[in-house]
Amino acid sequence: MDRLEIQFVDGGGYVKAAAYVEFAETPESRRVGLSRRSDLADTGGMLFDKAGVYWMKDVNFSLDLLFLDKQGEILEHHHMPIDREGIKLYAPMTLKAAHALELPGGWFAKHGLKTGDRVMVTDVDKG
Repeated sequence: MDRLEIQFVDGGGYVKAAAYVEFAETPESRRVGLSRRSDLADTGGMLFDKAGVYWMKDVNFSLDLLFLDKQGEILEHHHMPIDREGIKLYAPMTLKAAHALELPGGWFAKHGLKTGDRVMVTDVDKG
């Protein structure tokens, strides 16, 4: 699975944070997501090539879920607490959502991110 280096940039071009995420671009990688892992690195996560409905089934840690438009603008943020049964579902509220990004729970607030900031891919590691 490809690993991406991404940066979070505000409207003025200031880089607020960076993360190193896996890229889920196949049906299988999207279905499995971050489930069945014991932990997630502080700068880790997963970028999904499609926005859709997400759940926390078999995920052992909380996540922040961001919905992005085609240009990488953050449209929405959802905090997803641990829910191993996957009872609660998370879906974008806008049709503009094209991608989703999962990061460690609390990451959005910790780095001062907000809707309107942009996600930019800065490097790709084929692996």
